[in-house]
Amino acid sequence: MDPNRRDQRYRASLATRLLRGKSEMQLSTHNVSFRGAFLQTRAPTTLRQLVRVELTLPDHHVVRAHAMIVHVVPPTSPEDEPDHPSGIGLVFWGDVAGQSRWDAFIQELTKDPSLRVVPAPGAPLPERRSSSRFRLKLEVRLPELPETLALTTRDISEEGMSVATDANYPPGLKTRLLLIHPATAEPFPLDVIVRRRIKEPGFVGLGVEFMDKSKESRSQLCAFLGIPEDDS
Repeated sequence: MDPNRRDQRYRASLATRLLRGKSEMQLSTHNVSFRGAFLQTRAPTTLRQLVRVELTLPDHHVVRAHAMIVHVVPPTSPEDEPDHPSGIGLVFWGDVAGQSRWDAFIQELTKDPSLRVVPAPGAPLPERRSSSRFRLKLEVRLPELPETLALTTRDISEEGMSVATDANYPPGLKTRLLLIHPATAEPFPLDVIVRRRIKEPGFVGLGVEFMDKSKESRSQLCAFLGIPEDDS
């Protein structure tokens, strides 16, 4: 990031393709801002190097930019500290392809800083916390609703998720829903209980809690979403 840190940084994990000359690396962001990002890597890099980056947003759109490495944090131990990983800070250089989408994404984070991690499906997540919520938009189907009335998730945690819907399901209602994989259209069944009705600016829906929170169930959900499982 900019050494002066003039922009507020927000914790987010986005799948990122870093291109340096003829080489490329598949990395993940640790935090982002309007004008750059910090990428987690233990590979050696040099300051002031010009690179190209492709960052995949949660809605699958790819933002492309030229960038300069302005900060390098070298590895200091076999395993990085979760809040202070090794990596490189980038400042976007010149025009950004997808600038409006990037700005809208960062603006969303400014409204809800508690969303510490925001992966695209299948993005590498170097660090997980049980309290993390993942901003992830997946199709949801309820057996009692026609497929034409498919719903979508807003975010998912290990405890439950938020589902966008105008349906007025009462708190305490138990039901089974199906998560639909964005790439394969494979359904993943989840038994949930409605905990609250959500009415916020730009979002109306339900907060539901998973009824099965066993380690086995969590492992199956992580495998379906394509994210590493927290070992804690």
